[in-house]
Amino acid sequence: MANLLMKFLLEVTCFATLAYTGAAIGSGLWAIALAVALPAVAIAVWARWNAPRSTRRLPPSTRIPLELAVFVSAALGLLVVGAVTWAAVYLSLVVVNAALLTALHQWDA
Repeated sequence: MANLLMKFLLEVTCFATLAYTGAAIGSGLWAIALAVALPAVAIAVWARWNAPRSTRRLPPSTRIPLELAVFVSAALGLLVVGAVTWAAVYLSLVVVNAALLTALHQWDA
């Protein structure tokens, strides 16, 4: 159960990180637009193909790599803005969470 909570917190952190990345790489109105657009795209992808209640939820063989790609995009965003340590910490948590989801057979939970 704690691992599923960790996954949820990683999802929320992912979207917040993408907003931060957008704000940091842009300037003026572009910063605002990117701070809204980057997480909005990630949320749309997640809601459409990854969310447990989605009518178009992908099968695990394609959903799991997509979920990990969304998480990796947040880590890459942190790298782009120079937050190397935070990117490493975040990515480490994603790897640990993915390993536990696999070991505990929780990918479909």
